[in-house]
Amino acid sequence: MKKWLINITGILTISSSALPLTGCTFNFYVNNVKAKVAKNLAIQSSNVIKSLIASKHLNSDTQTTINDAFSGAGDTIIKNQTNSATINDWGEFRNNWGFNQEIKIKGFDQDSFIVPNGQGSLTKQINSLKNTNSTLQYLNYINTLNVIDNQTLHGVVLGKNAIAKPIISDFLKSLKNKTLPEPYLSLVENLILNYQTNFLTPITDLLNELTNGWNDVSDPKNNLKPYMEAYKDADGQTYSEWTENGQWELASTYFEDWKPNDLNLYHGGVLINYLFKKIGIDNPDKIPNPQYLGAIITDNINAEKPDEAILAALQPYLDLLLTNPKYLLLLINGVIPLIKQVIFNADDLTQGIKNLTLGNHYPTDKTTNSYNLKEVLTDLKNLLTDKDKTAKTIENILTSPLLFDVKIKYSFFTLPLGLALKLPIEPVPTIKKQLIETITGFLTGDQFTNIFNDVYNIVRTLNDQFQNSDGINLSLDNLKNLLLNEKNGLLVLLKEVATTIANIIRPTEFYADDDQDEITDQDLEKLYQSIGGQLAKDGIIPIGFKENSILWVLKNESSNSSSDLSNVIKIITRDDQYQGVANIIVKQNEDWIKTNYTNYLLPNYVKSKITNIKYERTENSTEQIIKLSYDFFYEIKGVEYNFLIKGIIINNKDSFLGTHNFKFTDINRL
Repeated sequence: MKKWLINITGILTISSSALPLTGCTFNFYVNNVKAKVAKNLAIQSSNVIKSLIASKHLNSDTQTTINDAFSGAGDTIIKNQTNSATINDWGEFRNNWGFNQEIKIKGFDQDSFIVPNGQGSLTKQINSLKNTNSTLQYLNYINTLNVIDNQTLHGVVLGKNAIAKPIISDFLKSLKNKTLPEPYLSLVENLILNYQTNFLTPITDLLNELTNGWNDVSDPKNNLKPYMEAYKDADGQTYSEWTENGQWELASTYFEDWKPNDLNLYHGGVLINYLFKKIGIDNPDKIPNPQYLGAIITDNINAEKPDEAILAALQPYLDLLLTNPKYLLLLINGVIPLIKQVIFNADDLTQGIKNLTLGNHYPTDKTTNSYNLKEVLTDLKNLLTDKDKTAKTIENILTSPLLFDVKIKYSFFTLPLGLALKLPIEPVPTIKKQLIETITGFLTGDQFTNIFNDVYNIVRTLNDQFQNSDGINLSLDNLKNLLLNEKNGLLVLLKEVATTIANIIRPTEFYADDDQDEITDQDLEKLYQSIGGQLAKDGIIPIGFKENSILWVLKNESSNSSSDLSNVIKIITRDDQYQGVANIIVKQNEDWIKTNYTNYLLPNYVKSKITNIKYERTENSTEQIIKLSYDFFYEIKGVEYNFLIKGIIINNKDSFLGTHNFKFTDINRL
């Protein structure tokens, strides 16, 4: 009797482990166990082989790929074996999956099918996409701004089970202990520790340039020279490379006939050129001889390979670009005229961009400086799909006033780069040709095109979901006022927040001896108060936020469905009616992972097939032995594989339930 029970229990245990755990009846298992167990063991064990092949062709970590292939399965013999395995080479695969830690192989190079943990480029990319999605999911909380109150948010940030508390504490701790990786540590430190100079002032300049345009000089023949001679930063450093000993030396014949658009391009180029000098001045330990862009090019133009020499000389400057927000903002400010000209196809660069719109009800109207984002990107898409037009546009930019502040000394010439690139003297034509080909190749190549298409598809989806008279008409002037007005502009109010964080991560002299590495509850309370949160008074937490604080402004503005902040929120994340950028990106990332990875691992993947399943069960006094063999076909990226797979399960009878594992004995490529 005991022997019969052990036998039938072994059958049922193996079959229920091989099959997904469903509510199948006892008789179904008993009567169909052989065929079902054989089929499902073949399906599941072939998932392991499928994962090896997919890992090889997709360049994904082998162990991760195996785990993902079983992610949708219930508890099974084979899935349970994947949980503790580590596979960095064939030996580890053989030890985990081989019968007596051996597998007979034939017809393939086993080592080429193993991608060690952390080595697969696709796995890295997928992890990045998943992390992005996880971060974007938090943006859904933006929709609660109009309903959340101080009591609720206090519990989220400071309560006993506050979900936001560890996130905020860990971030502050990474700043305090300087464990945040570079360049992000320097970027955040420069933002917080010198908020006015490194962020508020440059972003104010940028937003003014974007919304109002630049028209400080209307008569270049008479006014440009004195303007440029007086054009200096707060430290007295001249913006223009052509200013020496107080004199601006660009020849009047180059600029006296410039139109307002030419002046705007030149002014933008001055800022870009000055950016290199400024980066060098700010970082003498890394750039002992700070130079303008023109001087960098001049010093390397006579090298054997001038393009490589110039890029190498620029690299220290480029490495520092992400270490300070003012560098990025200055760069964006400099290219605004170019953005207006090339991307927005604006007629008058001296005017600002007043409105950005979505929805067919709000088409582009240049007379009011209003631009529909879908139309703007559609025009740009048409340009980038024409390689010749793109190359011509690049050539026009390189020889435009945008690059006239870049001072080039070559042979006995001293010329603006925009003019120097027109010279027929070598190596200038070669350098110019290489520049045009390199930039054009990048803009029309697969990598940039894929990124651009992703952005275009997001904007198109946003635009097309608005029907009839519905849509978004975002006033940049109103948005600028929301951010910068002196009373309660959000970016102005952030100055107090930055000061609070600075005192937490870099204590003042009074706390200089404090070696406390942790973030205290008092630190978090001060931070919460700086954004407008209120603490308990006489044991009662106030329901409202502090008036004219960040939280107060956000709540009031988001409660107004017609406000520009509400429009921004609608663009970022979805409400009951519309999708936002965050939701669209999450969906795109999920679809990309399915198309480029997950679909190859599905049990019903159309280009895989299992045939000729053979199942043999024997037993003795101590164990039951199940032998399985089948033919497995799999095709991926045009490559076909045919395998003969053999495996074995040994069920020990020592215990009533028995123990069992699936192991491969043979993997032969036919």
